[in-house]
Amino acid sequence: MAEAQEIKKMKNLLDKLFPLLEKLYKRKNDKPPFPFEAYPPASDTEIAAAEKRWKFKFPPSYRAFLKIHNGCQAFRHAFCVLGVSGSANEKLLKQWAGATESWEKRMKRMKNGPQLLAQLKKDEKDVTKGVMYLPNHVPVVIAKKEIDYYVFDRNHPGKDGEYPLVEVQPNSTEGINRCSDFTAFIKETIDWAKDELGHGMRGDPH
Repeated sequence: MAEAQEIKKMKNLLDKLFPLLEKLYKRKNDKPPFPFEAYPPASDTEIAAAEKRWKFKFPPSYRAFLKIHNGCQAFRHAFCVLGVSGSANEKLLKQWAGATESWEKRMKRMKNGPQLLAQLKKDEKDVTKGVMYLPNHVPVVIAKKEIDYYVFDRNHPGKDGEYPLVEVQPNSTEGINRCSDFTAFIKETIDWAKDELGHGMRGDPH
């Protein structure tokens, strides 16, 4: 019953968001660099396999999204929400793997690199410090061909199995933006789409 309610709540949010994106992306100056596409639902087996791979139980809000769409591209221009299977998903995961590998190599090359990494792993458990050890977290939103990512922050579980989303870049150890959970990210995207459409109505395409 709880899962059904989560799916219904997520569907209501997506039913608000997707028409906004469709309207926004029809405007010449607001089209993303690739087509908007929301994929068919993921199966329970696919979700379970992904959770095993990440050694992480997905939050209820994200699981609800996956039961509706197994990923979505052009969710917010270049941002794509990861699914748990499929060729498009694998390409995004390769991008993430390359980014985290480069990040860790760069950190290790720095003076006292191993000590810095050890301190970073310790400090990131304190949310007030705002630092992130990228390979320790689970990607959920990836900016296609760019360097922005949202990850589930494993270190700070919230209520009811939810986790914060933190926007990160592989050239930094600091989180840029933090959402309380995946639902908050969806709501933030709805507000973003409304704002973008409002700018266009005022004659400002950006």
